[in-house]
This record gives sequence, structure tokens and C-alpha cells, in this order.
Amino acid sequence: MDATSSVAMVPPVEAERSAALSAGAVNCPAPPARGAAALKALVIRSVDGAGGGAEKIILRTAGHADRERLQLTICAIYRRGDCRFDFVERGQKVGARVIPVLQRSLWDGEVQRSLNAIVKNGDFDLVHGHDYKANFYALRIAKRHGLPAVSTAHGWTGHLWREQRVYYPVDKRLLRKFHAVICVSSDIRNELLRAGAPPLRLRTVLNGINAQKYQRNDETRGAVRRELGFGPQAIVIGAVGRVEPQKRFDLLIEAFARLARHSSELQLLIVGAGSLLEPLRAEVRRRGLEQRCRLVGQRADMLRLYQAFDMYVQSSDYEGTPTVLVEAMAMRIPIVATDAGGTTELVRPGEHGLIVPKQDVEALCSAIECTLAQPELTLQRIEVGRRRTEQELSLDYRTEQVIDAYRHAASVFRRENEKRRGKRQRG
Repeated sequence: MDATSSVAMVPPVEAERSAALSAGAVNCPAPPARGAAALKALVIRSVDGAGGGAEKIILRTAGHADRERLQLTICAIYRRGDCRFDFVERGQKVGARVIPVLQRSLWDGEVQRSLNAIVKNGDFDLVHGHDYKANFYALRIAKRHGLPAVSTAHGWTGHLWREQRVYYPVDKRLLRKFHAVICVSSDIRNELLRAGAPPLRLRTVLNGINAQKYQRNDETRGAVRRELGFGPQAIVIGAVGRVEPQKRFDLLIEAFARLARHSSELQLLIVGAGSLLEPLRAEVRRRGLEQRCRLVGQRADMLRLYQAFDMYVQSSDYEGTPTVLVEAMAMRIPIVATDAGGTTELVRPGEHGLIVPKQDVEALCSAIECTLAQPELTLQRIEVGRRRTEQELSLDYRTEQVIDAYRHAASVFRRENEKRRGKRQRG
């Protein structure tokens, strides 16, 4: 069986699309011959549509890593009929090697067989899962092929009953068995400790970016704002994320509505897709704000859209470590954010931005007003934030931490094997 066997026995249109995706994987840059120090990892992620921050980090790490030291092959599990799945094309753009794996039903046995075939032909050093479904497959594959198992815990943000009551509790139990778990915030690490995960196998690694790609450009800023219909005096509040309940864009719209009564220059731009997109658009219309508050859906040109922002506001109830905040810091965009998840590990309160309690519309309004009313303090914060993205929140720094976690997993794996051999010999 080859790596794309899950394309077989599906409807003709789907088979054609799957074959095209697989062809895209073949056209990705093939990994060079491995040097003595290189680590070769199979990364597994279940991708829904365009994905979110986790997908960004996976692709960036794969494309950015020094291939003499780290080589990542990404298996992207996607659902049949998902017309927004573009992970292979995005991987090609950053030089990452991506193999699409079709999932025809909720727990499709062909996915496991395809992943096993990829591992068998890949000479990998370890397997790395990135969500509850990927962790399930990663652990089984690691055991079958005698490899260390690593996971990145991005958080458990789903709101469906089966996620909260079944998938997430099972995932936390499975993570106890991994040789290393990368937690994207201290909150997530603490949650896994409470679930019984071995402390020495957990490490917190914050999300990072290549700050050099995030630069302000006055010419681009003017062009983007004209395209969006913003006048030169407009003050644009921006927000980015999946339009789902945990992001609490309803609270952001409420805060904006209150502030907009007193300032005709304020505009709100929300970027992202999700189940609440149309209900929130209806709420904007109900409030009569459709000329000043726009939900533009998923966009692939965020680097350009950031140029239009005068402020970035996060209103979430739950986050891992939101990469979009790091991007805003790199773009020198003033930040107001709720204290959700690992937010304050990225944006230190008062140092890089203003942090407010979750679910507090009054505090959100006050922080937005303070950011606008105190330009000198705001400027100080954005310059300090930009420097941080060039250092401890850089992609280089994060990649080194990932490599260190991989080596730690390999060490734990060896010790486990030695312990088992010792028991057999004594027995």
C-alpha cells in the first residue's frame, strides 16, 4: 500500500480531488539526505477547512527549520467534501512537505493504514501528533513501529458535547503515555498535570514567528484601507480568529457598539470563518452597524490586512497561546486582550499591551479608550513588544525548543526500552 491509498474507492469527483492533492505533495521539496545530527519527524494533524493558529505554527516550523538538523513531514488528515482544505498548497508556499490523507468517515481505518505505510517508507525518528485525533493515531503508530511519541497540546476549545465529554478526556489520558508533550501555555501544562501527566515529560513552548516578515508599510497600508473603504481618519479595530463561541466576538461587537456612539471614526474589522459568522453578521445588521462593523470571513492575505489595523483586540474566553497576538506585536499594532489561556505569557500586562478580565465589556471598552487616549504609552508598549517578537517569541527560538523536546522524547523512549529489557532479563 502506498501513502495515498486512502484515495481509493471514493466517488469520482472526490478521488480526482484527492489525487490532485497527493500530486501536490509529490511536488513539494523532497527532504535531502539526512545528516548525522538531523531529526526526522512525522507530524500528524487533522485539518478542518483552512485551520487556525495551530496549522500556521506547524507549517512555519516545517518551512523554517534548518533541514540539516530537523526534517518534518506533515500528514494532513482532511475530511471528504472539505472544499476549503488548502493545506498542501500552503505547505508548498513555505517549502514544507505535506502529504494529504483522506478521511472518509469519523474513524476511517484507511487513515491508520495510510499513516502506517508512510512511516514504513519514511525512516522517521519519531511521530508527533497535534490534536486529539492525531494523538490517537500517533500513539498507535509509534507503538507499532517502535518510535518515540510526541504531542503538542494546543488546548481543548471545542464546545460540542462529544468533544467536552468524550474526546478531550480521552485525549488527556492518552497524553500521559507520550514521551514528551509540548504545551503551548502554562495553563495547558497545569491542566495536563491535573489529569495525571508525568511532570518531567511536559514542557511549555510558546508560539513564535519570523518577525522579519511582519513590517509596516505606509504605501500598502493606504492601498488596503482604500480597498476596504476606510477613510484616512478612520480608527480601525481589528480582530482575527475562528468565528466560534470561545472567541466571544459577540462581546467585541457589544463593546464596539458602545464606543461607536461617541466616536464616528471607529471601525471594526473581524477576519475569520466559523459557525457563528452569519449569526454575528445578523447581529451587526440588527444594531444598524453594517457600515462600520464588518465580518469579512476567511482571508489568505493577513499580512496585507494587518496594515489596515490601528489596534488589535482579543475578546476570547479561551485561548492556547494565540499566534495572532504575536503577529500583531510584530506589526507594531497596539493590543488589548482578555486574560485567556496563555495570553499573558505572550503579552505581558502593561508592558506589551493592556490585559482585561474575560467577559467584561466595560473593561474592554475602557482599555480600548486608554490605548487611544495615551499615544505615548501605547507607542512604548508596541516598541517593546516588537523587540520581544525578534527574541524569545521568534520562530528560531521556538524551533530550538521543539528540537530539544524531540531529543528529550528520544531519551525517555530509550530509558523505557532499557527498563523493559532489564525486566525481561531478570524474569
